[in-house]
Amino acid sequence: MHSFSRLHIFKYSSIIFTESMKLFHGFYLVLFFFTSNFSQSIIDFKTLRSKFATMPRQEKDYQNAIEKTSLVFTKELSADNAEEWGNALENAQLYYIKDTSVARAITRVLTDFKSLPVSIVMTAIEVGKTLFPENDLESVRNILAGTNNIYLFAYAANYSNEINPEKINDLIHYKFTSPENHPVLECLLHQIQVSDSNKFSSRPDIISIIDHPFMDGSTIIYSFFRNDRKYPGLSIIKKPDGTFVKDAVGNIFSIPQFSMSYANLPGYLRNGNTPEGIFSIVGSYISPTESIGPSRNVLTRIAFEVTPEIFYHGNNMSSQWNIEEYRNLLPEDWQDYFPAYEAFYAGQARRKVIVMHGSADDLRFFKNESYFPHTPTKGCISSIELWNPETGYCTRSDQTDLINAFRSTGSNKGFLVVIELDDKDSPVLIDDIMEFLQ
Repeated sequence: MHSFSRLHIFKYSSIIFTESMKLFHGFYLVLFFFTSNFSQSIIDFKTLRSKFATMPRQEKDYQNAIEKTSLVFTKELSADNAEEWGNALENAQLYYIKDTSVARAITRVLTDFKSLPVSIVMTAIEVGKTLFPENDLESVRNILAGTNNIYLFAYAANYSNEINPEKINDLIHYKFTSPENHPVLECLLHQIQVSDSNKFSSRPDIISIIDHPFMDGSTIIYSFFRNDRKYPGLSIIKKPDGTFVKDAVGNIFSIPQFSMSYANLPGYLRNGNTPEGIFSIVGSYISPTESIGPSRNVLTRIAFEVTPEIFYHGNNMSSQWNIEEYRNLLPEDWQDYFPAYEAFYAGQARRKVIVMHGSADDLRFFKNESYFPHTPTKGCISSIELWNPETGYCTRSDQTDLINAFRSTGSNKGFLVVIELDDKDSPVLIDDIMEFLQ
């Protein structure tokens, strides 16, 4: 989903499909109409400015978050104020507030999970996994045993590596009828049954998906990542004629990118990492969310989020979503590779708003992380952007480089293909990709 990181709290009032989803589809149709045409002018990143990225503003927002979060957790938790607690927990996650009041609040929500909205309990698990991954295993085990909600069960199952996969498998088949028919359970079963080494030993040839045209006249952005999303990935761009965008000195254009969510959850879950698979590029836009910054974003959509007509750029065969049409986008040797369908299942499970954007986040929270100066999101692919802490003007924007490179292809439609290369413990570099481009 759209990273909506810092200050923007994306509300989930329900995880069950309702008629209101139809309104979202209408919204995306309107959004598509206004954003589908890329202006071909080159953007100068030095003209970009973000007041959100200045030091006084960041310090003010940080102190406000601490005060508001502390105040909420002095109140007694109930179903009536659960949403307020959920918002406070999200603030704690976004500002990495690791004090004892936050830890106690997470434990309280997890302990009272049966009397609280599922979405709030999911938030507590997500924040707990981000800030205190070593805590509350007993509470999470109680949720696994006590809930019949598929989404909450999957969240709890992903809380810690210490939770036994065999136990999860047994619980899935005990609790849920035909689990293979639900996108979340199908992905969870695959996750616990296939080890990382087996996953990549069965991965099809990268060359075949790079050579694949997908759809005539389309620009393709390939984003390559490791299995461990704590390592930055890399994106390259293929033009409609099958050649790759190059930089000013004639090398293949590439930029480092990051696809890890705050909680590092799997991509088929709400607020998880960017899922593998195919996304449709339908335009660009400037986000109103200050923490994403003023640079232009690549607007992508996944299956079920918009109509097949929008996703397939009018080349769809059916007006209803079906996996066969998605399958036919893939090269033949990739059509039986389960990870290539994660984005499809994520959309079927109601994920939405996953885009490629920059960042005006406060970097102080990540200075000791191996991926610095990248920043995690709520599930998007993010690019490095740096800002003058006094003036707020941009001093580096990989995101603007990405947009300019995309515009240079002369196409305003296409696909994003997200691929995990392997399970190496290192960032993806252009040398890792060049062997597939010769």
